Amino acid sequence: FPSHDTVANSIVGQFRSDRGKSVIISRTKDKGKETEMLTNALQSALDKNDTKELDAASLIEKLVSGLPIQRVTFGYWPEDRRFDIKVNIVNPNYLFFNGDVEDVRWHDLRLIGRLIDTTYDNLLVAFGKTPAKAEKIKQIYGESTRYKYYSNFRALDSQRKYSLDFYMPDDDSKCRVVEAWELKGIETIVVHDWMDGTETEFDGTMDDINRLNMSRIQKYAAAGLPSDKVPLLEGRKEYRLRWFYGYYSPYGDILDEGETPYWHGSHPFVLPPLHAVDSDVHGLVHDLYDQQRQVNRLITLQDFILGTSAKNTLVIDVLS
Repeated sequence: FPSHDTVANSIVGQFRSDRGKSVIISRTKDKGKETEMLTNALQSALDKNDTKELDAASLIEKLVSGLPIQRVTFGYWPEDRRFDIKVNIVNPNYLFFNGDVEDVRWHDLRLIGRLIDTTYDNLLVAFGKTPAKAEKIKQIYGESTRYKYYSNFRALDSQRKYSLDFYMPDDDSKCRVVEAWELKGIETIVVHDWMDGTETEFDGTMDDINRLNMSRIQKYAAAGLPSDKVPLLEGRKEYRLRWFYGYYSPYGDILDEGETPYWHGSHPFVLPPLHAVDSDVHGLVHDLYDQQRQVNRLITLQDFILGTSAKNTLVIDVLS
């Protein structure tokens, strides 16, 4: 019986041999030119991030722990001197989220974040956009510069995860930052336009809606339409859920915060459906543990019999 490592390697090998390509498919037949353009843009971004290796590593994480996480953002590529899509793998040991999730599609996720261990220079580039912010970074993390060229001696050590701390990195040359995304209910203005029947969220105020209505009334009055016949904008206040992000130091200092900048209105973490039963998360190879233990017992028993038999001869009774 093959071990769980052999099974994982076989699955990953099959995945690499039959990788395929991601394409855009339109629901309408007259969008062939647009779909081809989007497909080229998508494949270019995937090739730039070498997602073939990222997806293979995520598949291994899926088999072992059951919780592979990728983070898709829009950032700067120094070697190309331009902004483009960035895809990175997040170590699940550095991830946190609300522990009462039950939906395998993660629809009940309302808090998610990660612990970031990065260099002091990266912090200045990311959060020191102004002289005042750069000075704040120096006040918070300035002491770490003395260890800039020092690191621990436990590189490439799988046991490092057992010494993780929420407040301090295990590497003296790194600085700890906490990234958190939270789903909050905020009061918004919803506008119903009686002209075309659409209903959208409005970024202005109720006074702005009144000014737009007055402008529309004057426009239609010039055409001879009475004011009571003009289709107006009708606004009302409602609470809607929005994602907000924040970057904090371990001491509670706010490095940056705001509302999600992404058009999809959510967080940048990509989490596939869980392989879980009753909120018990485990990898796919976990199902092979009992079978492998039984195989190990049989192999151990056979080795014991071979080692203790006379002249290393195995004697097996044969029923006549």
